[in-house]
Amino acid sequence: MGQESKKPWGWITELFRSEIRHPSERKIGLEIERIAMWKDGSAFLYRQSEDKKRPGAQQLLEQLHQKCGWKAVHSPSGEPIGLENPNGKVSLEPGSQLEFAVNPQTNLFEIQTILSQFDQEVDKVLKNWKGLCFLGLAVNPIHRVDEIDVIPSPRYAIMTDILGKTGKFGTSMMRRTSSVQINLDYTSEEEAIEMLRVSLLVAPISTALFANSPFLEGHPSGFLSMRSEIWRHTDSRRAGLLPNAFQFGFNFDSYSETLWNLPLMFVINQEGQYVNAQGCSLRDIEAGKLKGVSVDTINMRSSVQQLFTEGRLKPGYIEIRSVDGQLPEYRLAAAAFWLGLLYFPEARKLAFELLGNLNAKQRDELLKLASKEGLKGKYQTVSIQDVATQLVEKSKEGLQKRGYQEESFLRPLLVNVGKGLCPADILLMNFQDKWKGDLREMIRNCQLTIEKQVSEV
Repeated sequence: MGQESKKPWGWITELFRSEIRHPSERKIGLEIERIAMWKDGSAFLYRQSEDKKRPGAQQLLEQLHQKCGWKAVHSPSGEPIGLENPNGKVSLEPGSQLEFAVNPQTNLFEIQTILSQFDQEVDKVLKNWKGLCFLGLAVNPIHRVDEIDVIPSPRYAIMTDILGKTGKFGTSMMRRTSSVQINLDYTSEEEAIEMLRVSLLVAPISTALFANSPFLEGHPSGFLSMRSEIWRHTDSRRAGLLPNAFQFGFNFDSYSETLWNLPLMFVINQEGQYVNAQGCSLRDIEAGKLKGVSVDTINMRSSVQQLFTEGRLKPGYIEIRSVDGQLPEYRLAAAAFWLGLLYFPEARKLAFELLGNLNAKQRDELLKLASKEGLKGKYQTVSIQDVATQLVEKSKEGLQKRGYQEESFLRPLLVNVGKGLCPADILLMNFQDKWKGDLREMIRNCQLTIEKQVSEV
């Protein structure tokens, strides 16, 4: 334990240090979230409909448990909210979005196989459900927040109350959005901070490349990534681009201090129950401002989970959070892009050369522009399409050096950056021309492959 461990947040600092990987141990983690909807446009809820004609997410988990033998995870009230898959963790997001977090793997082909197997198991259940499909979109395109129930989880009930007051889209984030999250290991403290900074610098470019949520409540929203815009209005204290990460000398200890002072949403009390943190930070809790709660290992680990920036530090890895929910090909394209970018010093250096001169305000403005205009956006001297093209090519070089042929997963991006299109652009073109402005027609066609969509443009 170093000198910094004597600081109140030193335990968190040491947690990040204790998980430093050896280069030979590096792996890739991927988390996918998917929004389900009935093909007639009805919302997919947690519980089955009153007439029992439409199952809910509860029944989906129960049937996956029965058919696959995956161990069920229950809420404190005894209702299923997740499953333990041999290759990862299945869980529900607050609005019954189905999430699958793949256990870290050596290469993207291993992840592809696991995701394919998981999708097949889910499809076997859905064959008997007559009309439920997963959209491959990042925002529910039809339903209002009040039309989507929240799963029976104590912490989500607390978050609903808090985020309903912190931003106009806080509860929309919970109930209506989905994303793809990529987890990449660091091999030193210095590299971890550099990877974190690149994940934040490139977040606007990633948002543009993978924008896939142009609809809200039945109409085009004016944003290609409405998910990004929703996050911008969720909670400014815990979301965004973490400007202090770019301060001179920023390190694990600096990040841990940020978590120490972060207003928490929920904590675990001495009886082991989730309770509202009443806006208290770990610092406040140590000072005795929240009765029945202590600064213990559980609550310190929990603070790591309650910072929602576009890139964030986790024990042992960097989590990328700037990718919209996608259809299968783009999930792997996103993982490939970030893998080739963050695991190679030359690629990280290029990211700093292209974007490192922007200040915090400019980075925020670029992110907003990217969510609205995608690859076509231009901000001052930054052409998003040009920067994206250079970064995709540099990522490809890194993947080629790895020797797994993972660069093949970049194909949809190489096509799109050449045309200046993101997935949302393709959706909007089909919506206007092919589907004649009918969102339900879009839902019926939601499982078109990316290859087919791109080739038709």
